[in-house]
Amino acid sequence: MTRLRHTKRKKEKTKKPATEERVQQTDYGPVIVVHDCKYKGRVGYYDDDDDDDPNRAIVSFGTPFQSGYVIIPRSWLRKTAVTPLALEKWKRENPELAKQCGVP
Repeated sequence: MTRLRHTKRKKEKTKKPATEERVQQTDYGPVIVVHDCKYKGRVGYYDDDDDDDPNRAIVSFGTPFQSGYVIIPRSWLRKTAVTPLALEKWKRENPELAKQCGVP
């Protein structure tokens, strides 16, 4: 009687959808807030890290330099391919400044 060996198949790593990818430090760009708080579901721009706590992100929900920002835990954020409309408008109106700031 022949015995068959069961071999473990390596699971193929599939890339998570953008809304499931956790935001890492210095991974600046468009983000969506997924934590159950007053900002849940809002798309913002992760612009910098908090100097006092590197696990907290500085996120703006409006135009750079003109709107306010919030400081929230980075674990509450996920990457997104959606860019806030206010940021898109600002980039069109200020292309040179956007380029200098590294805004994609």
